[in-house]
Amino acid sequence: MRRFWVMGLGMALLCVLTPSVATAQQGVPQTDGVRFGAFSIHPSMYTAVRYVDNIYFVPNDYAPQTPESVPQGKESDYILNVQPGTIIQFRVPNFRAQADYRFYNDTYLGTDDEDDLHSQLDASNHNFGGAMEYQAPIGVFANVRDQYTVQETFEDSDQFIDQIRGDQERNEGSATLGYRYGPEDNLYIAGRYTNVLDIYENPDISDRWAWYGDGDFRLKFLPQTAILVQGGYGEVYYNKWLETDVKCANSFMTFGQAGLAGQLTNHIRVLAKAGYQANEYECGESFDGPIGQLEFAGNWQNVTRFSVGYRRQILDAATTNFFESDEVYLTAYRLWFDRLASDLFASYQFNEFSNPNDRHEDFIQVKFDLTMELIAWLYFGGGYQYDNLYFDDGDLNNTTERNTFLVKLLAQF
Repeated sequence: MRRFWVMGLGMALLCVLTPSVATAQQGVPQTDGVRFGAFSIHPSMYTAVRYVDNIYFVPNDYAPQTPESVPQGKESDYILNVQPGTIIQFRVPNFRAQADYRFYNDTYLGTDDEDDLHSQLDASNHNFGGAMEYQAPIGVFANVRDQYTVQETFEDSDQFIDQIRGDQERNEGSATLGYRYGPEDNLYIAGRYTNVLDIYENPDISDRWAWYGDGDFRLKFLPQTAILVQGGYGEVYYNKWLETDVKCANSFMTFGQAGLAGQLTNHIRVLAKAGYQANEYECGESFDGPIGQLEFAGNWQNVTRFSVGYRRQILDAATTNFFESDEVYLTAYRLWFDRLASDLFASYQFNEFSNPNDRHEDFIQVKFDLTMELIAWLYFGGGYQYDNLYFDDGDLNNTTERNTFLVKLLAQF
């Protein structure tokens, strides 16, 4: 689903970073746009061509079962991706509201398509979003966000997400109420409610509804050190679950963790937290375990940034119940000559899935991206991504690899 309870405070801290070439992406306005008093309109257009050497993401040792099987082997193709979008913002002191729309389309060009079947993978998504934020002078803040998507395919992600390909409607909304005090949020308290709904067009796939309530507490008790406390509760429900009793899929989650965040040097911060998560199913089974994170992050005036860390999470996925994920990750960013930005992301995940689809998966992902600012609102770049998935369910084990090369052009006002 999402890592609400693990990353909530981290995302709040990241949001205060000054936008740079690295954040030149749709959803992050780069200019004042077209203004009408407190209103502004920020149109955007993202266009890319990517080459994928394994479009069906089949294992390296894949063999078709019949001459009619799709695919017949490991197939590659060039894919044209276009994403026009618009953001409408309203800003006054202490208050901001935003509505946005983004269209996503993949068109397979059929360069390695002897059977003329790649066009079946053509897909379009419609993404609608809205948000309101209020910051009171006394430190109280509140925000409401909602994202509604009508999708035919899943878009790229920095994380491996166990999701189902196919026509789907998804709605994800959240509301946060909190209080912050001090020039560096010496005291930070926030409570959040999140609601997620997945509706699939395929009648054989179970629709899903989930809600989560979680909170963050941060108190700086030394000049460079703060204590963190996080906790929450959530429930996940399915209308059916393949051939398994739905009561053994419906679940209830409770978690808590605590830790420290501190400044090691003028440029390097450290985050360390640990806790426990308990997941109980309606049929009486449980899936519990420790969770935590250790991260070192550096920032040199937003010209050079990096983070390296380890995190352990228990997550729920679309085609199984909960799974344990141990991940080691690295991110690195560098701004060259004020206009050229390089981004690196590398991750290794060790995932153990629970019943009814128990299995083990290792996932390795490496992404590298270069983006050049041509003018204040126009960006050109390219990138490379490597994915490696090892699968083992006791009866079957295989490895799947994929290489992706990308050239892109973004206009974001």
